[in-house]
Amino acid sequence: MAQGARAFFSYSRDDSDFALKLAGDLKAGGASVWLDQVDITPGDQWDRAVEDALTNCPRLLVILSPASVSSRNVMDEVSFALEKGKTVIPVLYRDCAVPFRLRRVQHVDFRQDYGRGLQDLLKTLAPEQGAGQSRPAISEKAEQERLTREKAGAEVPPGKPPAPPKSPSKMKYVVIAVIALILIVAGVLYFSQRGRKRGSISLPAKPVPSQGEVRVNPEDGLKYVWIQPGRFMMGCSPGDSGCDGDEKPAHQVTITKGFWMGHPSNHGTHLTPPPLTVFLEPVGCHVGKAVFPEVSPVNDAKSSIVQCLA
Repeated sequence: MAQGARAFFSYSRDDSDFALKLAGDLKAGGASVWLDQVDITPGDQWDRAVEDALTNCPRLLVILSPASVSSRNVMDEVSFALEKGKTVIPVLYRDCAVPFRLRRVQHVDFRQDYGRGLQDLLKTLAPEQGAGQSRPAISEKAEQERLTREKAGAEVPPGKPPAPPKSPSKMKYVVIAVIALILIVAGVLYFSQRGRKRGSISLPAKPVPSQGEVRVNPEDGLKYVWIQPGRFMMGCSPGDSGCDGDEKPAHQVTITKGFWMGHPSNHGTHLTPPPLTVFLEPVGCHVGKAVFPEVSPVNDAKSSIVQCLA
């Protein structure tokens, strides 16, 4: 077998992508090969160029696949090469029924590991270059992905190396992040509106007692009179000779918060509290005139012992 002898590519048109790639890698590795789609120059007669190459090339590389073993042209080229005593190198590209006349010929397997198959083929077609070459430029993983895409129906442009595997799309992560953000914003709005509604509930305003209003305390059953905020003069009136010493001198008193004072009708009963027992109740900023009912046992609850001031 002459070193560096040219090898003729016999293949089915269905396997063009693989044949073009393999021919390019073999030439890059120093092998001498002939492929019709690459080596026929413009103006040459196609049939005559193929016949001349088949006749002159001492070797024949046959790409074995379901399509090629069913191709009459490929099988004719194999038969011609065997009849002429040429070296026939079967390249097992895809699973198929290997023709009987090639079963006893050692083949090169490219089905699982393209890189190793190329290395083995270069040892035969370019022994000097192949001996120092460990792997082709393309990775085995990339080649496997290319084969997977081909099986799935994807087309690879002739002579173009397979594209690197695509990384998983980031779009799904963006969609998940957007959905999560929407849910968070919706939750915040929901609970804030809910809290606002709770906080905005208006409780019925507690009615402010009117001046001199009388109510019964359910705790002790006694009556009380409402005293509004205001100012009054406490102590003896001028000219009153019946005042005790602690009632002088008369002085001004300011009531800032309304309160409940025991009603005169409570006096003399076993439930009577001290005359000035009171129950304070704030009434905000409302300020009016204060009217104090007399705390002695008289019938007129409106009688006053104080001087009301504005």
